[in-house]
Amino acid sequence: MPKNLNSSKKRYVYIRDGYKCWRCGIKVVIHTEMKISKPSNAATVDHLIPKCLGGGHTVDNLQTCCFKCNCEMGIILNQLLQNASTLSNEEKLEIYQQILRGEF
Repeated sequence: MPKNLNSSKKRYVYIRDGYKCWRCGIKVVIHTEMKISKPSNAATVDHLIPKCLGGGHTVDNLQTCCFKCNCEMGIILNQLLQNASTLSNEEKLEIYQQILRGEF
């Protein structure tokens, strides 16, 4: 599996999702400059099923996400992985999805 998504796949996801973050609904902006610090509305692509839990780079597993929300989701996922090390990936994924839905 390639480490990075290609730009045409990202562009497809942004267009499909109307350039809106799936989590907060903000309109995202594509930034082509590589910077250490990105604006919170910078466009990113997020995995519905995280790569570390078996998700792939297929367009049906990708969604548009603003930089701020993507960072927040990364923090949540890292905390889950650290605190649930004895669970299977399927159990971790179920908990992660419950957190995203606000059920946990």
